[in-house]
Amino acid sequence: MTEDRREVHADHRNRRRGYIQLALIVVFIGGAFLGARYLASLQTTPSPEKETQERELLVETAQVAPQSHRLRFYTTGTVQVRAMTDIVPQVSGRIVHIDDNAFPGGLIDVDTVLFTIEKADYRLRVRQMRAEIARAERQLELQEADAKASVAEWRRLHPQQPVPSLVAKTPQLAEARAALRAARAQLELARLDLSRTEFQLPFTGRVTEFRLEEGQYVVAGQSYGKAYRVASLEIDVPLTSKERDWLEETETPIITVRTEQGVEYDAFVKRMASTVDERTRFSRAILGIDHPNPKLVPGVFVEVHIVGPMRRDVWILPLNALQEDGAIWGITSDNKLQKLQPEILQISKEHVVAKSDGRTISVVQGSLPEATENASVRPAQNDANEEDVNQDGTHGRRQ
Repeated sequence: MTEDRREVHADHRNRRRGYIQLALIVVFIGGAFLGARYLASLQTTPSPEKETQERELLVETAQVAPQSHRLRFYTTGTVQVRAMTDIVPQVSGRIVHIDDNAFPGGLIDVDTVLFTIEKADYRLRVRQMRAEIARAERQLELQEADAKASVAEWRRLHPQQPVPSLVAKTPQLAEARAALRAARAQLELARLDLSRTEFQLPFTGRVTEFRLEEGQYVVAGQSYGKAYRVASLEIDVPLTSKERDWLEETETPIITVRTEQGVEYDAFVKRMASTVDERTRFSRAILGIDHPNPKLVPGVFVEVHIVGPMRRDVWILPLNALQEDGAIWGITSDNKLQKLQPEILQISKEHVVAKSDGRTISVVQGSLPEATENASVRPAQNDANEEDVNQDGTHGRRQ
């Protein structure tokens, strides 16, 4: 009997506990529902005007008017030499002196003697030729005296007859005169060889190879190094087909070459390559340099700035106005987006040059990947105190 009562009491406790839990759940759900309705009542329905403003895109704009513009482009060129000159002595002999600049990298002037060959043998040759001339002159004098005597004797014996050439010693005189001329020519050659013992190049240039030392014997006609003329330096410039057309179209292009050290040179077109590189499909222009500095060496890279042909009625657009699909977003008078797709003439690192339709347009600056045609936009207003450029070109702030 006691056990039955215990079971009844336990059953009652479990039922009361369940009712309590159910009541708490109902209260919680009801409270959450009432709280949600309260929060919803606090929100106000936006007005149509405010909703329209929230849908407008805030954009940066730029006013662009048609104008005339000379196309300009940048490229990278390589300094090269039109031709190398071999260092070849014209006489043989032993080296007795070498100039300090006659080594790879050395700068040489027109009057620089790169090396000197021993002169003794060539001086002796000059003396020998002088003696040979003196002997030839004596031989000619003897022949002339002998011929004069023979002619006088003939005229005494045959006064009415012409003097034969053999009597007048004409062949002998001609041979003596020829011997004298040959001796004089040999003297000039000996003097020339003597002058060639001092080796000079006929230009201001730079030595790239040199394989001589003092005491070394050199052979005439053999190369012992290389040098190049500074004035023969050129710039090899790769060009796209469009850039080549621009350059050939321009009667007087303005070309500036700038080195890594900031040194600038005026350049000009010397010639155009006759073929196109099969790998890159680039053409090549060879530029000459006005008054190149001897410190400019082959193989270095230089920046080339070319001002090409004139184009009229074009838009000079900000670089960030060009969208990913190549279009331009313009803004109508009622602040709607309008997609413009003008013919792009050039995209440089500074701006975009496009053909205009004669209008002054307002274009969006910056990317608008999700924009659509006729979408409403709101151009960003300039700050009333933003920086202005004064008439004298200085910067200031509007007061």
